[in-house]
Amino acid sequence: MACIDSILDKLRLLVPQGDLCKYDRALNVLKVELGLVKTFLLCQWKLRYQFVGLEDSVRENGQQFYSLLLGFEDDGLSPSDLAGSASTFGGILKSFKQGIRKSYVDISNSLAKSVSESRIRLNTRDFEKGGPVFWDGESYGKRYPSMLDRLLASSSSLTDEFMEFFHSLLENFVDILNWGEAYDSELEKLLEPLQEKLVFLKNFILFARSQGKPERKLMEHSGVVALSAAHLCHSCWFFRDDNEVFVEISFKIDEVKDQIKPVVEQVRLAYISILESKSSSLRMSTEANMCIVGNFVGSLLGNLWEFLVKCPAWFTSSLKHQIRILCEGLQFLRGILMKQQEDYDGLPGGIKDRIVAVVNDAAIVIFSLYQDNIPEASAMEIDLKLFCLLEKIKLVNAEIEKKYPVASRSKFPTTNALELIDLLLEKLKELESCEVDPLFSFANDRVDFLNSYLNKIQYIKVDRPLETFTYYDMPSWIIDLEQQIKLEKLRHKKMQADVPFLTSFLENNLEQHIKNEKHQLQTMEDDLVSLRSLLEENGEQHNHHEDPHALWSHVIEVAYKAEFVIGSLLAGDISFYSLMLFDDIAREIMLVKSLAQTATKIPRHVPSQETVRSETSGASYPVSSSGSISTVDEVEVVLQVEEKAVIDKLIKGLKQLDIISIVGVAGLGKTFLAQRVYRDLRVTSHFHIQAWCCISQTYCKSDLLLQILACIGQKTQFSKMDECDLAQELHQCLLGQRFLIVLDDVWDIEAWNALKSSFPEKNNGSRILLTSRLTDIIGTPYHLRTLDESESCDLLQKKLAVIREGGYSQEQNLLGRKIAKTCNGMPLSIAIISGILATLHQAGWEEVAEKISLTAMVGATEQCNRILELSYGHLPDYLKRCILYFGAFREDQEICVRRLTWLWIAEGFMQKSESECLEKIAEGYVMALINRSLVMVGQRRYAGSALPRELWSLVQLRYLAVLGWLKNGIPSSLEKLSNLETFLVRTKDDVGLSLLQDTLLKMQKLRHLHVYGALIDIGLANDNLESSSILNNLDTFSTMNLYLGQSIEKLIRKFPNIRRLKCCLVESAEFTADSNRVVVMNFLSHLESLKLNLGKVTMHCVELRLPSSLKKLTLEEFSWGIISTIRELPNLQVLRLNRQADGEEKQGSQDMEDSEEMEDMEEGEFFPELKFLKLKSLKIVRWKGLGHSFPHLEKLVLDDCKKLQKLPSRLGESPLKLIEVHRCPNLDRYQFEDIKKEQMDCGNMDLKILMPEEIEESSSLSDEDSDGWLPEEIEDSWLEIQTDGQANDHLP
Repeated sequence: MACIDSILDKLRLLVPQGDLCKYDRALNVLKVELGLVKTFLLCQWKLRYQFVGLEDSVRENGQQFYSLLLGFEDDGLSPSDLAGSASTFGGILKSFKQGIRKSYVDISNSLAKSVSESRIRLNTRDFEKGGPVFWDGESYGKRYPSMLDRLLASSSSLTDEFMEFFHSLLENFVDILNWGEAYDSELEKLLEPLQEKLVFLKNFILFARSQGKPERKLMEHSGVVALSAAHLCHSCWFFRDDNEVFVEISFKIDEVKDQIKPVVEQVRLAYISILESKSSSLRMSTEANMCIVGNFVGSLLGNLWEFLVKCPAWFTSSLKHQIRILCEGLQFLRGILMKQQEDYDGLPGGIKDRIVAVVNDAAIVIFSLYQDNIPEASAMEIDLKLFCLLEKIKLVNAEIEKKYPVASRSKFPTTNALELIDLLLEKLKELESCEVDPLFSFANDRVDFLNSYLNKIQYIKVDRPLETFTYYDMPSWIIDLEQQIKLEKLRHKKMQADVPFLTSFLENNLEQHIKNEKHQLQTMEDDLVSLRSLLEENGEQHNHHEDPHALWSHVIEVAYKAEFVIGSLLAGDISFYSLMLFDDIAREIMLVKSLAQTATKIPRHVPSQETVRSETSGASYPVSSSGSISTVDEVEVVLQVEEKAVIDKLIKGLKQLDIISIVGVAGLGKTFLAQRVYRDLRVTSHFHIQAWCCISQTYCKSDLLLQILACIGQKTQFSKMDECDLAQELHQCLLGQRFLIVLDDVWDIEAWNALKSSFPEKNNGSRILLTSRLTDIIGTPYHLRTLDESESCDLLQKKLAVIREGGYSQEQNLLGRKIAKTCNGMPLSIAIISGILATLHQAGWEEVAEKISLTAMVGATEQCNRILELSYGHLPDYLKRCILYFGAFREDQEICVRRLTWLWIAEGFMQKSESECLEKIAEGYVMALINRSLVMVGQRRYAGSALPRELWSLVQLRYLAVLGWLKNGIPSSLEKLSNLETFLVRTKDDVGLSLLQDTLLKMQKLRHLHVYGALIDIGLANDNLESSSILNNLDTFSTMNLYLGQSIEKLIRKFPNIRRLKCCLVESAEFTADSNRVVVMNFLSHLESLKLNLGKVTMHCVELRLPSSLKKLTLEEFSWGIISTIRELPNLQVLRLNRQADGEEKQGSQDMEDSEEMEDMEEGEFFPELKFLKLKSLKIVRWKGLGHSFPHLEKLVLDDCKKLQKLPSRLGESPLKLIEVHRCPNLDRYQFEDIKKEQMDCGNMDLKILMPEEIEESSSLSDEDSDGWLPEEIEDSWLEIQTDGQANDHLP
């Protein structure tokens, strides 16, 4: 064994050396295989198993190889010779692989048989006093140690042979996982979860031993598991190329993991019985034992997090909250145990003992949680035990902090305290409106349970005679009747220790809520109103309090706790812990109110408002947040020389695939330059395919491939492919095409190595464009320069001019130039500074200039970071919450604005206003962050199943997205999610998805309802439609069937404030020729966007009455008779006409040509505000009318109008920026020359006209005209509650 250890030590030192890099694979293989053989030899020695020839061969060949290793260091042996010798030695080891595998099977079978027979003897008391005997038929009467006896036997040497075997096994896993990370990811994925479970088991064994716990049961269990794991680890490596064996191994690994996890009842009860047994000693004096307990706490935390991810259905939100509190408490203790030895040594012995006792109790509670279905009484008892445990941890942590005070670190984000209090008051009013006080109801229900529990503790008997126990009281493998009585006595003793705390809780909490129903709610509300008044009164003065942040941070911390508790109460999700937390928070609110009153009485100088502004540099100049995103985004300094240089490298030069890298420090504008180049007409017309991929520091290869493929086709068609298929699919898509792929923000060469095989080299001028901070990343580098002084000042002036109207004083302009010069030519720093300056008066500018001057001598990256900190400090509190929320998304991830605003609203970030809806306010917040250059604009849009039972615990849920097939429609029990604001469904149902009217109209807080992949059929109950509720909050809804012949108007009136609506007009079964064909919507005074499909209505005229508020309109499969309705829309900015109805050309005039003409436009401003017009799949031949009927038209898209020949005359008089044409083969193209000339005569030199040969479908700009709020836009955001359509139609 010494020879093996020496070789392994040398290999671990040699492999990382640079001169061996070409040969490290052979040495790595030997390291893995020799380690596996070592583990087997340790197993064979411990269990006295004979394997003839292996040990001698390893010793002989190992000594020869070790001599070569020494020669490599001393005599200059070449690396290639060493690698060859390693392969030879490895081949010898491989020759034993079948024998070792068979031996593992024999040992495992023998040990399992031995353990089974031992349990039978223990259960029947049929064993000799001299010790266990293995009885065999052929050797009856002979007595020799069984395999189990050998496992449990104490080691003769100073080391523990079993733990040495276990440690070697874990080293095998580390070696193989390191190999897998470099060469075989499948091997890594297979073994890593099992390694985590084995580490937990090792830590459990060491903890039990350190506390003197009885080891027999644990060693029996651990021996069987460790032996199986060693067998699997060996087979997984040596037979990894045998697919049949590998598949078999993967199933067996799952079985071994299940034998370790406490989810199996026998395992769980065994673990708990070990922990509940009496400790013979508490040896916590040494650093080693501290680490043992600390490592065990770490394993418990791993179990907790795994449990939270896959918690059972009976788990409530409040129970999850308690688990998170438990995690925080254990993390604190682990920090003391693992990192703060000096602090721990200074603690009194009693506290040390209590730390160990708390860890022991925590393990018992954690293991108790691993149950799928438990009776209600058992669940309440677990809740009670967790409640007591949290109190013990709280007391121990308080004792430690008393001895070693910890600096206060608020866990809560800085925000507006007054807004939080308003939110709390609103929720308290909602709570008070409940018919039954939930606190009273819970207390009344739990008083009897707690009294019964305390009585049980008082009168329980634990001295039952042995004969009263049956064989089935406990699982057979942990039955030891004498030990069981001892365990029950220990449990009783622990339960008695909790009696004083539980009695106090019963008298001072539960019973008080019964006596004073709703009194506590009213008291809390009164205290909050009083506190708010005090804080508002001192709003301008709190910065001058001697410790202002302490008071306000305390207020915010208490408010966040209160928000959680009150939310739980509203959802009916209450526990012992949350009730006590409510009472504690009520006392904290009284304390904070007292502190605020004291602060009010402190005499202080109150400065003038202007002085406060000057001293705090707060935002004192109103900045509009309603500007155009596109306008802000277009403020830029055009570096024409740089652009031309990069473009020339892309479209000229070599025919081979070439890589160009834009390199430079952070904030220099690499991505900005790449975007300019990517969108340039010379580039878009040169390449057949263009794709953009953001990489960043952390990335996943499959995600990168999906990003690129999504630029080429529909992302959904690739979403279920694995990594290999995605790489192959991308290669096929690019094959034969001239492509440009942008890889943005590349941090290392590995990202390129992961993707390069998917980019074919066909000598057709394809290019890869990279941006990176590394100057030597790959390819031809283009070093981006900084801005000069003139460009810096110009950029700052342009940014400021767009953000804030009204201009600036001469002094401010001079200060601005000074500040711009100090930014070292970094565009990002200048842009962020502009966002700060736009909110300040001159005094604030002077302070900013002074602070920026202090950063002039630091590096560019550090200066940019400091400017970002300065910008964050100047944000109002309500925007700080919003910017911090971006941390929930991946770096460089594009975020749909619509989705983001819905999430902000669901989080309660918006300040309510009577004049504007929450969505408008949220969009204003986004604009404010863009103005400050803290958020980058990505893609711009023009103008602008049954569900799982776990949702019972999500009654507070405000944002829910479901992915899957809802077999029986949207379940009626959805109405139980009373706080739901956003509900999204992505499904595949060509018929329709039913939603009961009563269910919909009971969801009073619903703001957004969207189904993608199906139409929503609302089951109308006409008899009670008028008396049913109104959804005043509903803001967006798609896509709903509207049935002619039913109460369309009555239904739509239930959504009086809707802003965005998509619907499909359908004829109901009751519809006849005499039925009303008028669709009335003109009462929807807030409606801004409407998409209407008329394809399911027969060709009789339908009359539409639309509201004048409409800004965006899409009509699909429409009749020309409806067009006259559009003339009545004075605010219409976006119009899409898609697919003219079938058969329409056959009506009216016999002159086909005349009937296919778009009707003459009326004189005057036919579409006075129209900016965007798209005509798709229409049958028109000549578009009559005059161009000046569109005085504000900026973009015109013509798609698939195959008969179209002529455009309106004088169209060039419109302020056009873009005309885009697809699949219009008969269109006279000479008209565009006239249009362009007219535009130039009017001073417009920027008109772009994109024709079929100049634009590919994959890179079309027409994507910009998307509606901007389709559910598919938030495809990456789905909280994927996957369904298979097999469950019943109930929620949850």
